[in-house]
Amino acid sequence: MRKYIGQNGKVFDTPEEAYWETRYSQGLNSGAGSGGEERDWKWKAITKLVPEMTYALFQSVVDVACGDLRFWEGRIGPEEYVGIDISKTIVEENRRKQPNWDFIWSPAERRIEGLKAPVVLCMDLLFHIMDDDRFEAILENLCYYSSRYILIHTWIVNPLGNREPYTDGEYMTFRRFEDYFPLFEKNGFSNQTISNNPNGVGALYFFDLSPIL
Repeated sequence: MRKYIGQNGKVFDTPEEAYWETRYSQGLNSGAGSGGEERDWKWKAITKLVPEMTYALFQSVVDVACGDLRFWEGRIGPEEYVGIDISKTIVEENRRKQPNWDFIWSPAERRIEGLKAPVVLCMDLLFHIMDDDRFEAILENLCYYSSRYILIHTWIVNPLGNREPYTDGEYMTFRRFEDYFPLFEKNGFSNQTISNNPNGVGALYFFDLSPIL
């Protein structure tokens, strides 16, 4: 099995773990998408989707690739929150910052059996996944964790150029996300809304668990 070396010389199983563990161990944050105008736009988009969304968010959430929690700064968080992240450093830091929340150190493609919540968030993770099989495993897990809503922010426009393969070869890959809608439909979820980010690259995808007829 191929191994990856972070900037600190440590060896990791995936390029994603090498990148994020190195980044967080150096004291860096989750990136531009989790703060400032980007964060504000995402929250406005989320709370406009359905009338009960704000209420649901405050009850129970699974946050896949939770990062450094800057996304929640200035807001009253949910009563029940489970954050999953590939970086051991950031999980330990989050446990100190939010002792009443639960955090799991795990790659997103590894399923946490029995974990369920009405709202599942996945913000700016998917374009950092290099391997196609792990990418699809993550989508399957998002469906498994959710008992009602899934909210995903990822790229809708390819910022890496028009030549294949659509990747920088290090930690970013573009995939046409609509091509994966059948996977959600197979799991009972339907796409309700695609909200385009003013940054011209990203979009918030909102999935709802379809009623059983």
